[in-house]
Amino acid sequence: MSTPPRRGVPVGFAALLAVTLCLYAVTVATVADSRSSDAAGNALSIAFAAISGGLLWIAIVALLAMAKAHGAMGRRASWALVVLIPASVAAYVLAIGDFDPRGGPAPVVVYGLPALPILFAVWARFSRLHDTLRPAGTASGLLALMAVLSFGMIAIGFGGAPPNPTAPADRATAEKARLEREAKAQRDSQEREAAAFANLGPDSPLADYLPFLRNRAFADRALQGIQKVKTRQADAVALLEQRPLGELAELWQWNVLGTREMCEAYANAFLRAANRIDKGHGDYLNAATDLEWQLPNLKWMVGSKCDLSGPLERAGTNIKAVADSDRLRNFAVTLGELKTVK
Repeated sequence: MSTPPRRGVPVGFAALLAVTLCLYAVTVATVADSRSSDAAGNALSIAFAAISGGLLWIAIVALLAMAKAHGAMGRRASWALVVLIPASVAAYVLAIGDFDPRGGPAPVVVYGLPALPILFAVWARFSRLHDTLRPAGTASGLLALMAVLSFGMIAIGFGGAPPNPTAPADRATAEKARLEREAKAQRDSQEREAAAFANLGPDSPLADYLPFLRNRAFADRALQGIQKVKTRQADAVALLEQRPLGELAELWQWNVLGTREMCEAYANAFLRAANRIDKGHGDYLNAATDLEWQLPNLKWMVGSKCDLSGPLERAGTNIKAVADSDRLRNFAVTLGELKTVK
């Protein structure tokens, strides 16, 4: 009378299966993330994927060996695995190298191939205990899928175009050409700016000089040009009505007079800027700090007997209401002192 098979939980096999599944998950996740960084980061991810992939297939071989020793694995299946496991490892290495998250055969191999020998090992280990796990064709189907994925990936990997030996030199040439194009575009832009500035003169509108005040190559000469513009007085008043005050921080240097029209235009522009210092505006702190650039203009206007008490009071009140630093609180005090200057 034969001894019935033991039906206890195979602890060793279960532990090895758990380790194998963990390595499977880590390898798949690492390969999937190996194309999401720069060249150095991707190379490091591929190296980690190769290491975890090697450990995964070692664990799979151990799992199959345990299944053969304690389960029901036929002689034909054993010999088939002798061929399929090396082929699967080779195919897996090729799939890691050719992996493209957008699709193709490599992701199918990376995600699906290790599952087949794992399922086969589970089937072989437990089929002796439960006859219901032994439907006809189960082993043959799993091994056939392994063969299709493995040899298919190998055929694709070795059947593709051979590596181009001149590829590194071609990339270097392309990069050099790109840098040369960018340098030429920058030179052309600078030449256009220089030509545009050269066309400016005393008869030019003051507004045409403003872009050059923010360019270090032209700033000093642009200021000198503004000071000689024939219509600078009327142009400055018009700009105060049309442009944001932040663009006119050098007004005090433009060789214009603090006339009644200038005073009125500046007061209105400053009041508009002060009204933006309100928590209803998302940039209220920037609006407050931007007003600091107006101190030279404010001192010049106040020195020209321009009454800015109303706008200064509004700015000081609004800044105190939103101030989050000593810098802004001190600025509000400075505005209050300017308000009292006679």
